[in-house]
Amino acid sequence: MRQITTGFALLLLIMLAFTTVQALDQKEIELQAFRSATDAAPNIGPVVKSNPVDDQWDLFYSFNAGLAAPDNQLLGAEFAQDWFFATGGGNAGEPNYLYKFDRDGVLVTAIAQWSSAGWGWRDLAYDGAYLYGSDDLTVDAFDLDGNPVSAMNISGPVSPCRALAYDPVTDHFWTASFSSPLYEFDRAGNVIWSGSSTLAGVYGAAWDGAAPDGPWLWLHDQSGTPSTTFHQFDPINYVMTGFSYTVPLLPGSTDQMAGGAFFTDEYDAGWHLLGGMTQGTPDDQIFLLEMYVAGDPLAPAAPTNFTVTPDAGGALSIDLAWDLPTTTISGEPISLYPITSVEVMRDGVPHASLAATATSYADAVPAAGSYDYSVYCVNSYGNGIPANGSGWAGLDVPAGVENLTGQGVGTDLVAELTWDNPTMGMHGGYFPAGSIDGYTINRYGASTATFDLAGLNTSYTDDTIPLQGWYYYGVIPYNASGDGPEMMTDEFYVGPPAFEEIPYDWIEINPSHPDFDYPGTNSGIVSDDQNVGPFDIGMNFPWYGGVYHSSIRLCSNGWASFTSTSTTYSNAAIPSTGNPNDLVAPYWDDMNPSSTNYGSVWYYADPAGQFFVAEWDSMNHYGSSYTGDYFTFELILYPDGTIDYMYRAIEEGTVTPFPSATVGIENADGTVGVQITYNGSGPIEPDDEMGIRIYPVFIPEMPDLELSLVPVVQPIQIPAVGGSFDFYAFVGNNETYNVEVGAWLEYVDPLGMTSDPLMGPATINLEASATTGWYRTQNVPGTAIAGVYEYVANLGIYPNDVWYTDSFDFEKMTTGDGLWVDNWDNYGDPFGIEEIAVTEAVPMEYALHAAYPNPFNPTSTISYALPQAGKVSLTVYDLQGCKVAELIDGYRDAGLHEVVFDGTGLASGVYIYSLQAGDFSANGKMVMMK
Repeated sequence: MRQITTGFALLLLIMLAFTTVQALDQKEIELQAFRSATDAAPNIGPVVKSNPVDDQWDLFYSFNAGLAAPDNQLLGAEFAQDWFFATGGGNAGEPNYLYKFDRDGVLVTAIAQWSSAGWGWRDLAYDGAYLYGSDDLTVDAFDLDGNPVSAMNISGPVSPCRALAYDPVTDHFWTASFSSPLYEFDRAGNVIWSGSSTLAGVYGAAWDGAAPDGPWLWLHDQSGTPSTTFHQFDPINYVMTGFSYTVPLLPGSTDQMAGGAFFTDEYDAGWHLLGGMTQGTPDDQIFLLEMYVAGDPLAPAAPTNFTVTPDAGGALSIDLAWDLPTTTISGEPISLYPITSVEVMRDGVPHASLAATATSYADAVPAAGSYDYSVYCVNSYGNGIPANGSGWAGLDVPAGVENLTGQGVGTDLVAELTWDNPTMGMHGGYFPAGSIDGYTINRYGASTATFDLAGLNTSYTDDTIPLQGWYYYGVIPYNASGDGPEMMTDEFYVGPPAFEEIPYDWIEINPSHPDFDYPGTNSGIVSDDQNVGPFDIGMNFPWYGGVYHSSIRLCSNGWASFTSTSTTYSNAAIPSTGNPNDLVAPYWDDMNPSSTNYGSVWYYADPAGQFFVAEWDSMNHYGSSYTGDYFTFELILYPDGTIDYMYRAIEEGTVTPFPSATVGIENADGTVGVQITYNGSGPIEPDDEMGIRIYPVFIPEMPDLELSLVPVVQPIQIPAVGGSFDFYAFVGNNETYNVEVGAWLEYVDPLGMTSDPLMGPATINLEASATTGWYRTQNVPGTAIAGVYEYVANLGIYPNDVWYTDSFDFEKMTTGDGLWVDNWDNYGDPFGIEEIAVTEAVPMEYALHAAYPNPFNPTSTISYALPQAGKVSLTVYDLQGCKVAELIDGYRDAGLHEVVFDGTGLASGVYIYSLQAGDFSANGKMVMMK
């Protein structure tokens, strides 16, 4: 909590004769009322400042940012180091932009936003070193040139993070989004406080640490007339004060709504200014409002022509130079109020006190780095306005690498990066050629990692990628002075292709065809632009974002969706945020099944859950007069996430242009997808008797689970000869779908060493919205060293990704008698549907081994060998051929595998277990005896 001193807040009314100094002991609402009553221009004041009309809330400066950009979808605003910054939506195009203007409102550059979604960064904040943009669930950090500083990114508390402000006292951030709660949070993303702002349209926020009665947090809200109102929040007592100020229409605007907000004392040395963005008509504008005079009016004005010049040869010295001010802050001749000393501040700390006539200073700095300086003059009325500047002394850190590219190598799980090294330092300081000691390389995407590359290089090969998928990389050059900025590659695909052409293998499900394979069901689609469903697909189909789907909807226009009820006929490129999303599009085009004798849509779900087929049979293109078999195609879903498209007939009709279809898939919000073709532009174009396969896009995300490990008796004390203890393990699945997750048990011994798994690693299947429990026993051998052990249960992906963990302690004693125990056996309720045996060698051939025990009651273990990774199916049937259990259905790594079959609830008798792995198949028998 900040400590503040309550007392009198002084308000100076600067008149030509300097006649009135009024003291008030109330908060800002009373100050504002007094100012409004005495100010000659209490609302919008003149742009050219002239006492006595300058007072709080007068307009200090504004400019037409929408016209300068040009972009009239501007959102956030900030002022930092003599530059205005604004975020913009690019006039509804892509990408979103960060705009940089000089202090006169002239556009300097437009920078494509490097990491943002939807509207991109809504508001901006500045911490004195970096800018921060409020994204969906992230606060993104970047330097003043727009280069990402990913290490400084912060997880936000609300989606989207909209209004954004920075408090330099606590190093905390504040955010809100329209009517959402107001949040205070730290750099680790921890919420310090949250509560209602009572407002409905908060878009911007600004931290005001200069108020004599503050600090305040100003919330720029889309309320009032016009809809640009600042509301005052007390961040010490966490309450709205009730004071607000509505910004009148800016010059040239006929209407305006609140955008971002900021507070600055950098634009003008004599004023603390509150700024913001108006989303206006006809254009968006950035404005500055007068808030508080920055010093006594008779104190010296700021030194002029202030320069900060580091030694050009890299020595640890910086030369400062300036001209003394000729007036006071209020414009009186300085000769009437003489300067008594000149003060130098370095990095916010008093550093040197100089004679009244000093106009230069040579500073020796302790180490290479960036140094901030302020120089101000002092007279009998106090400290004057400072002149500020910064410079880098010594060897500069590298600027960002240039021309950075990344690409996959063939179909291997390998990525290659290339770049050109910078020829200058990040801060424009001393940087001789080759001043790079190495690089930090960050891998982002399907599997993240960080690497260190020592020495001067222009390329890097990453051959440690475990999963195929989409990746992008960041490269950070470094030297003895520190890290340069992180530059990012574009996203690219690594590994086997996202899709490829495969042999044509049609599955006929329309029973009216004489050669049908399976008896499909008519979807009921009979008219143009019709969407029906959902239909059960007989499996949990793995999809983008770690989501599983068990049903699908079908549309007459050649596409299906797991969720969308849209009937969109006009095909679009993939990805696209417009409907339909969650898209599976074998041939998305404008089709008309209502044409006479043409068009029906069928579906079939395999009872064993091995595949699902949807067939569009003889679909006629809307408006076509062609009477042949126009479009016949199908989609096939497999439980591992593979999707096949089969094309029996793709016939050109009378509608032009042809082809005019979209083929591919797309995620739930239309931000990611796989496009095979769009209006004939793709690498593969569907044709008669062709097959296309799209490989799985599912990447597991950490599910919402709860893990509890509970000993039956405590304390647990194991005698010297060894012994055992009993425990319960409970796992709660808070998701609305079934979850498969890895589980294993281990211990940490008294020396801090972690054991190999005592149980597992096993894959456990958790039912949706349910808690599963196990009762098990753990042996502890007599050979175990004495001391306190930690017994640990883990959920995640073995061995490195631990999502959830719980533990308890047990003690191995140095005394105690009993039967000798010689193992770490763990036994009890079957813990997993699959337990993977750790072996040194990969099997040479496929094998299905005998179940054990056999006969069994109620569990038996089935083991099998895979010489290579591939799709595996292991199913148990009774003697009538009815499936009683599906133990495995998906891809498995090469190696020896074990699966526990639990026959609880089954009748005594003979059961058949059947393995299918690639082209290998085998069966075995086991007997259940009760």
